[in-house]
Amino acid sequence: MAKPFLGKWMLLSGVVHNVQATALSVKVTFKGKIGAPAEEFSDVHMTFDPAWKDRLSIVTRGEVITLVGKIAGITQYNLFLENCELDGS
Repeated sequence: MAKPFLGKWMLLSGVVHNVQATALSVKVTFKGKIGAPAEEFSDVHMTFDPAWKDRLSIVTRGEVITLVGKIAGITQYNLFLENCELDGS
């Protein structure tokens, strides 16, 4: 059911739960709401290129950000995006 969406790009806004930088990427997580309706994901995991490290290092928990990312995976409760970039519009 998720296969047609893999590789598609999406625009998404959410509240930052965590930002973690490594040598290979920067990972950002939105935490979903407990008891959210079935059509909403519990967590959204986004991977950014290391070039975004400086910009994302100033993002704090609870801040709302908007980004574009390519859908890399979908499970019952999680959405995974890759090649993410902050949306400046």
